Amino acid sequence: MAEIDLLFAQADSGGAGLAGLKRIVRRKDKNVSVKAYALEKIGELARPGADKFLLHVSGDTSNSVLQHAARLAYLNSRVIREPGQAGKRKILTEAMNAEPMRDMRSWAAEELCGLGDDASLPLIRKTLSSVDSTRGMRRIIVCESKVRLLTKHSVRIEALKSALSDNDVEIRCWGIRQLGKLKTPEAETALVDFASRLQKGSQKENEGLLNMTIYALSKKGWDAERLKKHGIRYNYPL
Repeated sequence: MAEIDLLFAQADSGGAGLAGLKRIVRRKDKNVSVKAYALEKIGELARPGADKFLLHVSGDTSNSVLQHAARLAYLNSRVIREPGQAGKRKILTEAMNAEPMRDMRSWAAEELCGLGDDASLPLIRKTLSSVDSTRGMRRIIVCESKVRLLTKHSVRIEALKSALSDNDVEIRCWGIRQLGKLKTPEAETALVDFASRLQKGSQKENEGLLNMTIYALSKKGWDAERLKKHGIRYNYPL
């Protein structure tokens, strides 16, 4: 997946990586999981010019995995591009009500949780209960915790920083992932500080969270040498 991450970084910084990601999806020698990951990254770029490509792949019934991945990427692209929270909520609510695929409705519910809109909680509860008979109730509890954090803090990054100290490990993981998506120095500082705190605690207990935090930093261009300069030990290839 390193090739895809590199192409994504190039495209995200204004380079020509998008064309490379499309080529990977078209290549017959690439396996389905690699192509699906490329489609996911195309969606994260949220380029209007990629919509036609994603819709074309989503209309190809020869491979249901790629068809689904492209549909999800297209939906994610629309949500990311939508500037207002009301518009994002409308897109996600429509998906929860109309998408025929269960995991698409599940994804939309989780994304709506991340907007911190408590008015949407009844629909979120209904959706998660219907799409996940095993973990539905647990996911609802986690969602409600996210919404509480986001409504408590008027600035999103403050809510995410607070999530890193939550008693629920799923909320801490969510905070790490969301901070990893923010392209701000403050988000990087929060992740670095959290990694430093984790290293001072129980290594066994914190290993998973530390690896996740370091991965988030690596996606922001941090290599092992830079981590070391900030006192973060990491002995595995990034």
